Order: sequence, then C-alpha cells, then structure tokens
Amino acid sequence: MKLRIYPEHIQEYQIFLDSLPEKMKKEIKKASVCKRLINPNDCNPKCRYMAFQPTLSEENNPFIKQFLEYELSKGV
Repeated sequence: MKLRIYPEHIQEYQIFLDSLPEKMKKEIKKASVCKRLINPNDCNPKCRYMAFQPTLSEENNPFIKQFLEYELSKGV
C-alpha cells in the first residue's frame, strides 16, 4: 500500500529528505522531475507525480509520519 503526499511546503524542510531511508530515496530518485521542487508555484493540481508516494512499511512509517507533521506545521 502506498500513500501519496503533496508536499506544498517542501522548500522549507528539504534537509529532512536527507534523513529518509535509502529505499525511500531510491523511490524518489526513480520518479520523474517534480515541478514543485524546481518552482513551488509551478505545480499542476492534476499531476500524477509519483516521487512522494512512499510504500507503507514498518521502516518507512516513522518517516512518513514526520513528513506529514512537517507539512501540517508549515501549513498553519
């Protein structure tokens, strides 16, 4: 099972991406280029971008939770 994350505030916590497990980093690297990472204002709401669609697992879940917490705290 996967969870899609729409990182609207990723430019504010990009250092967090370095802390992700290698398996998650590989999934992100394999995905096509995300316009949001290049220019946060140039995102298509119908995008099917797959980089931030991590697999739910015991290893990934704590990082997914952190990812969501970052998004929630930046969106306030």
